[in-house]
Amino acid sequence: MDRPVKDASRSEWDEYGKYLGLNPDEYANKDALIDAADAAEEELDALAGPDPDAGGPVDELGEAPPPEVTPGKEGKYPEGYEDASDSWKAAYDHAVSHGNPSKTAVVFADINHDSEEFGG
Repeated sequence: MDRPVKDASRSEWDEYGKYLGLNPDEYANKDALIDAADAAEEELDALAGPDPDAGGPVDELGEAPPPEVTPGKEGKYPEGYEDASDSWKAAYDHAVSHGNPSKTAVVFADINHDSEEFGG
C-alpha cells in the first residue's frame, strides 16, 4: 500500500495506519497518526535490513552472500583450534561462510558445535 500524501483525508490515513499495524482510534488527530506512521515505517525499515539498492549484492531474503574465500585460506582455523572436532570445525566454517569475523565464529562454534546440524 502506498503512503498517502500529507493532505490526504483522515480516512486514508486510517487505512494506512491499519496497514502498518496501528490502531487509528488511538490517535486524536491526523497529525498524531502521521507521526505514529512515521515511527512505524522507521521501525519496519530497521527490521528489513539494508536497502538492496544501496550497493552490494543481496539475495531475496535480504542477506548479503557469504564473502569469497581467499585461495589458500580454506581449512585454516584459529591458533589452538587446528585439532578441534569435526563438528566444531563445521560450526566454525558455517559462521565464517555467513560473513562473521573469526572471533565471532569461534564463539558460535563453541556454543553450537554439539548440535545435530553440525554433527555433534
